[in-house]
Amino acid sequence: MSDITLRNLFTHFSGLQPDVPLKPEWTGYDTGIRLALHHQTRRPARGVRFVYSDINFILLGEIVSPA
Repeated sequence: MSDITLRNLFTHFSGLQPDVPLKPEWTGYDTGIRLALHHQTRRPARGVRFVYSDINFILLGEIVSPA
């Protein structure tokens, strides 16, 4: 469980890195989501430091996506 909030994701204060790892090469939506979900935050960046992160919007998209 994570204590990252929606506000953290929207404002890029989540502590997540800018993108999921690109090496080794991978393909597929499910793999991208899995990588985003299992990505560790950088301490103490969450709530403290702005870092533009594509992972934030990947996860926000999953939240609003119809099942």
